[in-house]
Amino acid sequence: MTGFFPIDAVKNGTVQQCVDEAKRQLDIMAPGGKYYMCFEKSPLVLADIKPETLNAVIDTYKEYGRY
Repeated sequence: MTGFFPIDAVKNGTVQQCVDEAKRQLDIMAPGGKYYMCFEKSPLVLADIKPETLNAVIDTYKEYGRY
């Protein structure tokens, strides 16, 4: 299963909002594993994201997405 993380969250959200959304998606989409994280659309330029929120999302998926 593939999730659609909102690109708007990593662009305009806070680190905590992004972490909460990542955990929410894992709870819904990955109770049994086999989940692949992706964005709802691809960021075209670096200005489409904030590096600190993207790092928080990746770290959350790495920590909470282990099966």
